[in-house]
Amino acid sequence: EGNLYTLNTQSIYADKNLKKIELFFNGNQLTVNSLVEIDDDGSKFLFGGHIEGNYDIWRVEPNGMNLVRLTTEENQDRFPVYSPDGTKIVYYSQSPVVMDISSNIYLMNYDGTAKVNLTNTNSISYRHIEFSPDENSLVFSSNKDGNYEIYTMNIDGSNLTQLTDLIEKSYEDSHPSYVLGGTKIIYQSYSVCGNHIRIMNADGKDNKMLTDCPYSYPVVSPDGNELVMIENNWRLFTYNLLTDEIKKITDPLNNSEYADFHPYYFQDGNKIIFVAKSQPNGRNIWMVNSDGTGRVQINDDNNESPNRFEYPVVQPR
Repeated sequence: EGNLYTLNTQSIYADKNLKKIELFFNGNQLTVNSLVEIDDDGSKFLFGGHIEGNYDIWRVEPNGMNLVRLTTEENQDRFPVYSPDGTKIVYYSQSPVVMDISSNIYLMNYDGTAKVNLTNTNSISYRHIEFSPDENSLVFSSNKDGNYEIYTMNIDGSNLTQLTDLIEKSYEDSHPSYVLGGTKIIYQSYSVCGNHIRIMNADGKDNKMLTDCPYSYPVVSPDGNELVMIENNWRLFTYNLLTDEIKKITDPLNNSEYADFHPYYFQDGNKIIFVAKSQPNGRNIWMVNSDGTGRVQINDDNNESPNRFEYPVVQPR
C-alpha cells in the first residue's frame, strides 16, 4: 500500500558500475516526500514519510530492511537533507496546530540524536533548506519579512541574515542553493511575469537576474558549476555558470509527450534523470546525457499504466 522502490541500472550500463537510481511515488499508507542522500556508511537511505497519521523522518537500508524512525514528535517532520559529510540532517517541522502558518528548522545527528530547534517560532515558515559546501551554514527561504525571502544562518542557529529584500512585494523567493564552490547562491524568484532565476554573492550582494521568466526550479550539478532548469514549455535546459551558455537538452519525442520535469544530476554531473509526462496517463523515468544526447527510458512502462513515477534522486557514489 505505497512502497519504496529501487531500480538497478547496471543492466543498461553494465561497464559503468553505476549505483542505483531510487524511485518513489505516493501510496495509500506510506507517502514519501523527499528521498535524498545516503547515510555516512553508504548503505542507508533517508526520507520523509507519512506512516500511521503523522509525517516523520525515516531511514532504511537499500534492501528495505531495518526501517528506523528518527523523529517521533507529534509535529509533521518533512524534507530531510544530509550535510555533505553525512553526519548531520536538517529538516523542517510543522506543528499540527499551526502547520499552515509556521514551521521550524531542526538539526540532528544522522542517527536521530541531539535534535535542536534552530528557529523557534510559532508564526513564521521556513522551507527549501540547503547546506553550504563547508557545512558551516544553511541557506533557506522564509516568510519572516511577510513574503518569502532568502536567508542564511550558522548551523547552530546564530547569525540569521536576510539576503534578499526586493521592493516589489509580489516577489516570492525560493529554492536557494550554493554554487561555484559556495561563493554564489542561486534561487528562484517569482514576479509579475512568472518564475525566473537570480544569482547573488553568498553575502547577498551583487544580486542580479540570471535567466528571464521562462525558466524555473533550478537544480545544481555536483560540482556547483551548472544548473538544469525547467522552461515554461516544460522542456529541460542547462545553464553553464562559467560560460553563461544555455542549452536545451530535451525535446518532445512525439505529440503525446508534453512535459519534462523533476530533473536530477548523477554520474558526476554527466547525466541527468528526469520525468517525462505523456498522454493519456504516462509518467516515466528517463535519462539523458547533460549535453542532450543519449536519451533512454529507465523504467519499462507504457502510457496506459496507472503508475505515476516522480522525483527520482540518485544514491551518491
